[in-house]
Amino acid sequence: MKGLTRFGRNTFLWFLLVALLPLTAVSLTTYFYMRAIIKDRALKDLEHDASRYRDHVRTALDAWVWRAEDFSSDGFIRDASQEIILGIDNHAEVVEKLNTHLRANKKSLHPDIFEVFIVDKDGMVVASSTDSNVGNNMPTMDYFRKPLLDFAETGGAFVGDAESPVSHGQPELVSSRILKDKVYQSPIGVIVLRININSLQNAVEPGSEAFGGETTGKVAENIYITNEYNLLIANYPYNKNNIWQHMDTKNIRQVLDTGAGSVGEYKNYLDTEVLGATLFIDETGWAITTERAAHEMFAPLRRLGYIFGGIAGGSLLLVLGLSFGITRGINRSIKELILGTERIASGDLDNKIVVKRRDELRTLSDSFNAMMHSLKTSNEERERLFSVVERAKVEWEKTFDTIDDAILSCDADHNIVRANRGASKLLGIKLKDLTQTTCHKAALSLSGFEELSDSAFKGLEPVSGEVHDREGDRTFLANIYPMVDKLGAFQGCVQILRDITAIKKAERELEERRIVAMAKLAELAEKRDLETGHHLIRIRGYCKILAEELRKQPKYSSIIDDEFIKHLQDASMLHDIGKVGIPDSILLKPGRLDPEEFGIIKTHTVTGDAVLAGPEYFKTAREICRHHHERYDGKGYPDGLKGEGIPLSARIVTLADTYDAVVSKRPYKEARTHEEARSIIQEESGKQFCPDVVQAFINGQEDFRMLHKSKPA
Repeated sequence: MKGLTRFGRNTFLWFLLVALLPLTAVSLTTYFYMRAIIKDRALKDLEHDASRYRDHVRTALDAWVWRAEDFSSDGFIRDASQEIILGIDNHAEVVEKLNTHLRANKKSLHPDIFEVFIVDKDGMVVASSTDSNVGNNMPTMDYFRKPLLDFAETGGAFVGDAESPVSHGQPELVSSRILKDKVYQSPIGVIVLRININSLQNAVEPGSEAFGGETTGKVAENIYITNEYNLLIANYPYNKNNIWQHMDTKNIRQVLDTGAGSVGEYKNYLDTEVLGATLFIDETGWAITTERAAHEMFAPLRRLGYIFGGIAGGSLLLVLGLSFGITRGINRSIKELILGTERIASGDLDNKIVVKRRDELRTLSDSFNAMMHSLKTSNEERERLFSVVERAKVEWEKTFDTIDDAILSCDADHNIVRANRGASKLLGIKLKDLTQTTCHKAALSLSGFEELSDSAFKGLEPVSGEVHDREGDRTFLANIYPMVDKLGAFQGCVQILRDITAIKKAERELEERRIVAMAKLAELAEKRDLETGHHLIRIRGYCKILAEELRKQPKYSSIIDDEFIKHLQDASMLHDIGKVGIPDSILLKPGRLDPEEFGIIKTHTVTGDAVLAGPEYFKTAREICRHHHERYDGKGYPDGLKGEGIPLSARIVTLADTYDAVVSKRPYKEARTHEEARSIIQEESGKQFCPDVVQAFINGQEDFRMLHKSKPA
C-alpha cells in the first residue's frame, strides 16, 4: 500500500470492511446460536441431575423420620418418659433405666446415630443415651419446637439439620417425633435423634444409590446442599473446610426465598463461572445445587472457532487481491488531482488539470479548473481592494494625532515607526525619541505589556489586556493589532493604550461596598441569633481553607479558582440571613424546639433564598442560604438534595458551620475540642457531609485549629 494515496488506502480498506462484515456477522450469529443450544441442553441435564439427587435426599430423610416414628412407639420409652415427666417416686431409677434402654436398644441400632434423648414439654432433656446431656434446656431448638408447638403444620415430626454440640462449625442431621401418653394420646414430650451428617453426604456422592450405582450420563461435577440459613451442610467433591460456610449466591438466595427452582449461568461460591441448577427441598427448607464449569460445557465452541478462522483467512486473501486491483486505477487519477492542487497552492493558476476518465473524478477535475479561473479573477479584485485600503491608511494618518489614547505603530522588528502625542504624554517620552526605540523599551515601565505584545506577534491575532505602571498606581487597557501583508506575512502592529485607572478605582470601590453590604446583611441575621464574637470571620476563613484544599484534587481543579473562592467567602457570611424572618420566641428559645417550631426554623433556608433573589452577584449566596442544611445522604432540607446534586458552595459551608458550632462556646452549651469536632465530622462523612469536603477538612485541620484560636468565640 506504499504507492497508494490516502483516498486509495481508504477505498481499499472499505472494500475489506464490506467483504468481511457479512462473514463476521455470520460467524458471531452461529457462535451465539450454538452457545445457546449447548447452554440450554446442559441446564436441562443439570436440572435432571438435581432432581434425582433431591429424590434420594428425600428418601434418606424419610428413613430417619420413620426411625424416629418407630422409637416414639416404643411402649417402654413412652411409659418411662411419662413417669419421669409426671415426677413419680423412684425418679432417678427410672431415668437410669430409660437412659440404658436408649443407649443399648436404640442408639446401637445404627452406627450413624450419635445420641437419642427425650425432651419434656418445657424443653428440658429428661433422659438421654448420653448421660451428660440430661438436664439441658432446649426450648428454642427447631427439633423441639416444631413437632410440639407447630403440631398442626408438622404433624408432630421434624427432620433437619443443626450445628453439632460437640464439633463446633460442623452440622448434624436431627430427626424428632412427638411422644404421646398411652391413654389420652396427648403430647408429653419429644424424642430426638442426633445423626451423623455422613448419611446425607452419601446421598450426593456420584455412583451412590441415587443413580443405581452407575456414574455415566450425568453432567454435574459439583453437588452441594445448603440449609434454610444459607449454610452448606453437604458437598461433592467433599471438602470439610467448606462445610457450614455461608453460601451467599444469587441462585441459592432466590430458591430459598421463593421455594421455586433456578437454573442459569453464574459465579458460584468458589468464584468460578459455572452452569448450574438449584432445586428446593420442601420438607426441610433446604436447597440442592448441581453445577459444572462453564468452560468445559462450551469446549465444542472452540472447534467451531477454528473452522471459521480458516474460512475468514481464505476470504481475506481473495478480497485483498480484488480490492487492490480496483483501487490502483482510482489512485492514479487521485494523484493527478493532488498535483493540480499543489500547483494552485504555489500560485500557478494557468495550467489545467487533465484526468483521462469518464466518471465523477473527471467531473472533479473540471471543477478544479473552474476554481482556478475564479481564483485568478479574485486575485485581480483583491489587488484593487488593497490599493483602496492603502488610500484609507493615508486618511487615517491625517487624524492620528487627534486621538487621546496612546497609539504606537511598530514594524516587524518591533521598532516604533509612528507614535501620536497621546503616546508621548502617557509614556513620558518625547515624540521624536519614541521613533528611535522599540515598543518594548518604550513601555518598559508597564508591567505585563511585553508578554501581551509577544502573544499578539506569535499568534498574529489581536489581543487585549490590562497592564500596570511599575512605579505608580495607574492601570491601562492595552489593545494590540498585528498587521499582515496580502500573503499573510507579519509586517508590524498597532498598539493602543488607554488609561483606565479611574474606572478600576470605581470598580474596587463598588466591590468594597458590595462586601460591606453583604457583611451588614449577615450581621443583621447574626444579631438576632445566639452566635457571638468572630463567627462570620471564622466561617469565611474555614470556607477558604476547604476550597483551597479541594482545588488540589483533580476533580475540582477546573471548578475552583480564585474568583470562586472570593465569591464563596463573601457569600458564606449570608448563610443564615433567612433567620430574620423567624420570630424571636422561636429563634431565641433556650429549650428544645417542638416539631412545629422546628418546622418554622427550617423555613429560614427558603426565606434567605427569597431575600437575596434578583442580583446576579447573590447567586452563590442564594445557593448557600437554601442548601446549607441539605445532607449528603439526601435526608436534609428543604429540597432533600443528595450527593453532588447539592451545590459545592453549600457542601463546603455545611461543614464549616458545623465545625464552628461544635468548637465554640454558647450560652446554652460548652465548647468542645477540635479532636471531638474532627471525630463527629469523620463519622458523618457520606451521611451529613460530602466525603471530598471531609477529606479537605482533614488535610487542612491545622489551619482550622489556628484560625479558631486567633478568632475565638
